[in-house]
Amino acid sequence: HCTFCATVLARGAGRSREPGALVAEAALLAQRHPEIVLTGVHIGTYGSDLTGGWTLGRLAGLLIARVPDVRFRLGSVEATEVDDALVSLMAGAPERLAPHVHAPLQSGSDAVLRRMGRHWYSAASYARRVEAIAARVAPLGLGADVMTGFPGETDADHRATVDLLRGLPFTYLHVFPYSPRAGTTAPLLGAPPAPDVVR
Repeated sequence: HCTFCATVLARGAGRSREPGALVAEAALLAQRHPEIVLTGVHIGTYGSDLTGGWTLGRLAGLLIARVPDVRFRLGSVEATEVDDALVSLMAGAPERLAPHVHAPLQSGSDAVLRRMGRHWYSAASYARRVEAIAARVAPLGLGADVMTGFPGETDADHRATVDLLRGLPFTYLHVFPYSPRAGTTAPLLGAPPAPDVVR
């Protein structure tokens, strides 16, 4: 639950669909579509509310085994939640699981990440995981979301983000300015930088 995001407010806590239902739906989609994107609000936590030890990596393996003649692709997933099973599938069967990771970064400043409520990673742990994925999956399509102008962001925070971005093998970036959302706590953290600074 990030301090800037209203998604959890609108949709509630995460819920994992049963693996069998996902296999059945994917089999129907595969009749007309060559690629299926696994997507959701926070897909890296898939299975945490199910019994049986389900993870996103295990689900991807099941889908690949049960639904032939289609390629799967991960939607947005936290870099630190791309497990070894997913990396092995992307590296070993790129025709079945696209070698593509869109891993939201938001900021390369630990101070900003803390204010954002993104407590499950730091700039360093994000970089380590991305580097580990890129070392095993080549070529790798790597993208990220990056937010500018978060309340309290300083020039030093921005430099930390730019430095991190320059040091990692990104293919593309989605860069966007912070905008307040009703019901979130980020607006309580102070005013964002001036619009010309954000730009």
